[in-house]
Amino acid sequence: LWPKSWFGGFDYGANAQTDLFELWPSDGYVNGLRGNLPFGVIDPSTMTYNSTNGCKIGKCNNADFTGSCFEPADKMKGDFARSYFYLSTAYWNEWSCCETDGTNKSDIKTWMEDILRDWHAADPVDDLEVSRNDVIYDQWQHNRNPFIDHPEWVDQISDF
Repeated sequence: LWPKSWFGGFDYGANAQTDLFELWPSDGYVNGLRGNLPFGVIDPSTMTYNSTNGCKIGKCNNADFTGSCFEPADKMKGDFARSYFYLSTAYWNEWSCCETDGTNKSDIKTWMEDILRDWHAADPVDDLEVSRNDVIYDQWQHNRNPFIDHPEWVDQISDF
């Protein structure tokens, strides 16, 4: 989800590379096309790819960033936003690398954070996301994404 190159590669992730809130099942072809593009809302007139489930690649439709970006399917936007908030918080000051189009180390740049906040609000936590959070806690890594359990906390944090 958070491209490994954004925290310096597999060996430099402070275990984020194996954190189940970072790992999501995906279509390998679509994930390969995304590469390390930041999440964003694309300008439809610049779309270069549209997957069968609604993921899109194109130029960001944002005044602060107009490079290429990846727009996930609507049904996943809030889920991915909450994962980004979790990763930014859980790995705060853990990553010594890298400044990217959407992040600086574990900090999400304002233009992308604003989009993620919109996605969080528009796609609220659903039963599937709660179930995934429960399974990750009960069966695997014994921690939770607090932004799934308490989505209101997103509004209480001023800067991810």
